[in-house]
Amino acid sequence: MFYEMNQLSEAGNDFEKVHSLYLDLVADSTEGYLYKLSKTQNNLGNLYRRTRRYEEAESYMLKSLQNTEKLYALNPNKYLFDLASTRNNLGLIFKVLKKK
Repeated sequence: MFYEMNQLSEAGNDFEKVHSLYLDLVADSTEGYLYKLSKTQNNLGNLYRRTRRYEEAESYMLKSLQNTEKLYALNPNKYLFDLASTRNNLGLIFKVLKKK
């Protein structure tokens, strides 16, 4: 909600709390929790990119990519879009940081 209202500081606090919860839940190794963790990491990466905190953005997006690749290995058809989206978002960060 805060993210959509462009209240990025509040959104960041909420995303960080959710991220912490999903880290605990993903220890159960369920696909659903891994997906939610990956999406939360992706959201944090996008949030930090928008607020020009590029190193943090890169860190979260790389974590999201790692988890999305695990999901893609389990079910390529289901997670292809998520994998492409995460790679695109990471590319936007790399562009600013001038990385390849």
